[in-house]
Order: sequence, then C-alpha cells, then structure tokens
Amino acid sequence: MLLPLLVLSLLAAQTAAQSDNVTRIGAQFLDSSVSLTVGRSAHLSISLNQSFSAGDYLYFTYQADSQSPVLPYQERQVVLPLPAVYLPPNATAAELNLTGWDAGRLSIGVNSTNPDFFNNHSVFVRVTVAKSDVIDDFNFVVGILYVVLWSMSFYPQTVLNYRRKSVVGLNFDFIGLNLLGFCAYAAFNVCLYWVAPVQELYFRRHPRGVIPVEIADVVFTLHAVVITSVQVVQCCLYERGGQRVSLTARLLLAAMLLFLLAALLVSAFWQAGFDWLNYLYCVSYVKLTVTLIKYSPQAYMNYKRQSTDGWSIGTIFTDFSGGALSILQMMLLAYNYNDWPSIMGDPTKFGLGLVSILYDCVFFVQHYGLYGEPARRRRQRRLLRVSATEAADSPAVNQPPTAAAEQPDEGQPGDADDNKPLLG
Repeated sequence: MLLPLLVLSLLAAQTAAQSDNVTRIGAQFLDSSVSLTVGRSAHLSISLNQSFSAGDYLYFTYQADSQSPVLPYQERQVVLPLPAVYLPPNATAAELNLTGWDAGRLSIGVNSTNPDFFNNHSVFVRVTVAKSDVIDDFNFVVGILYVVLWSMSFYPQTVLNYRRKSVVGLNFDFIGLNLLGFCAYAAFNVCLYWVAPVQELYFRRHPRGVIPVEIADVVFTLHAVVITSVQVVQCCLYERGGQRVSLTARLLLAAMLLFLLAALLVSAFWQAGFDWLNYLYCVSYVKLTVTLIKYSPQAYMNYKRQSTDGWSIGTIFTDFSGGALSILQMMLLAYNYNDWPSIMGDPTKFGLGLVSILYDCVFFVQHYGLYGEPARRRRQRRLLRVSATEAADSPAVNQPPTAAAEQPDEGQPGDADDNKPLLG
C-alpha cells in the first residue's frame, strides 16, 4: 500500500516540477563570448523562451571573475553600463549595443523584475575588452611558438642518445622525475578537458569560470609522456656506464606515488568532502613539485663529472626559448587586458616558468663557461698562450752557437800553445 503511494507522490512531484519549469520564463544570450577593443562596440542579442504576458524589464548583472560576487553594477568599469530593456507583450528578443570602456574581462548576466522569470546564474556572456588587436594577434603567434619550442625541446636529447648509442651523461633521476611529472600533468589536463563529471564539479565551484585547459595543453602533455617514455627505453637499451636511479630519487618517487594513492582512496570513499576535482588538484601538485626539483640531479651530476658530455645543450636552448615566450605571453595578456592580478594573484605558473629559466641559465653557464666543449677549447687556447709566453720569456738554452763562438779568439795569449806538451 505504501509503495504505490510513494510512486504516485514522486510522479506528482516530477509533474509539478516539469510544469513549473514550463511556466518559468528564461533568457539566453545568443553568443557565449564577445571580444572587442576599447572604444569599439559590438551587438549583444538576447532571446526568451516565452514572452512576458504584460511586458516587463530585463536588467543586467556583472561579475569581475569567478571568485567575485554577482552585482547589478561593475566594480571596475570595463564596458559602458547597459540600460534596462523593456520587452512589450509577445516580444521574445532584444538587441543591445555593447561598448568597450577600459581593458579588462567580466561576465554579464541577465535578470528581470517579473516574478515568472527564472534567474539562472549559468546564463551569461563573457566579455573581453583589449587595448589593441595587434597585441592580441602577436600574442596568438607567441603562444603557438612557445608550444612548438617546448615540444621540440624533447628531441635534441633523444637524437643525441640515438646517435651515441649511449646515455652516459644523462641523469636517470631527471628522467624518472620528468616521466612522473608529465604523467601527472597529462592526467590533470585530460580529465579537465574530456571527462564530463569532472567538468561538472569544476563549474559547480566556478559557475562562470572557464576550463583552464585547452586542446593544445592536452596534445603537448601526451606528446611529452610519449617522448619521455622513449628516453626511458633508451636508458634501458643503450650504454649507461653503470648508472642507475639514485636512492634519494627512488624515495621521492615512492613518496609522491604514495601521496597520489592516499588521495585516490580518500576521494573514492569520501566524495562528500574530497571529490575527484580535489584529487586532480593533488595530481597537479605532484607536477609542480617535480618541476621545482627535477633539474637539480642533472646540474649536480654535471658538476661532479666536470663535464656536460651526454647532456644536450639543444634541449636547454629550446626549453629556455619556450619558457621565455611563455612568460612574454603572460605579460602581454596582463597588459592588453589590464589583468595583472592573473600573474600576481596566481604566481604558480609564472613562478614555475621562472624556475625553469633559472635552471636553463645554470646549464648555459656549465656548458659554455665551466665544463662543456666550448669551455675546454677556451682552456686549451689559454694554456697554449701561457706556454708561448713562458717560452718567449725563458733564457735561450737550446739555441745554436753564434759565429763568434764557433771561431777561436786569435791573438789571445796562451791560446796557440794550449795543445803543446809542457816539456818541449
């Protein structure tokens, strides 16, 4: 008896909810994003799923970023304020003119004074106002270049290993940490870009946020995992001079894997307090940790060997160029959209780029100033110059005798009688 009543109650509730959704009036922006420059205008179109029965007003809300509150005004004016729009009976669309006032980003939502209007916070349009289209276009090219350079940075070392049929000089700790770091980064990017439940969790926390992963990020990290795996295989097949992963690196790798396993178990059994998005953030922390420490073993190994043989300087050139262009792009974006807090407020990406560049500078000094082939050639030339200077300054020991020394001094007393017997 209770079961049929329960089923009927649920059906009634579902029917009421469906009828409620049908009677509610909702709005939708025809464009999900609008880009313009300061002083220029763009059209903004809004449509309703049904008209107001007696006519009513639409007004607009603003949000500076996903962490800021939704307000009926702009905290910092980015576009000219949008006036309330009156929609007469039977009207289901409105056209607006949006004009850029100052460089920046914001989200614009829509609401109404009508009691039948459904105020859906997930309905909004992202607006970006730039200072210059030229900087935007240049920044796009810079973005392509740094991704290409970072992708190319894996090949010089791989090719060098293949040509030498040896990995002597390449530190195995660096390779192990690098593989774990890129596997973690790839997992983070793939899940945020492709896995719908994870995206749902992200938008639940940041209703007007943007997924911080693009297809270029996914391709780059998957490519990095493949090429780093090739280098691991090279370490197993080629001459390695008895080298192996150090105990310190093995302990670090084990600690990070245990951390990921513990976070996975917590996420699996405590979804209410620690969901899959939290787990992915833990995965990203492993990548950040690896990036901070992975170059140290290679730099220390170069110092101990007093040599950079076996370590490709081409890798460092491409990595340095990609890192420098990445930071340049961040700076240009911050300037063009008046968005300096994106760097100062979230220093992780910026700081890691700087750390990579600093390590690259250490390798440049080691290769060209201390231990590499250019440094050896300079030392040899210096030794040759010193030897030549010492030879020029030393007394003539092995010079041939002069003509005066070859002939006896005639006329000197006693010279003619030197060979005569003493008793004549």
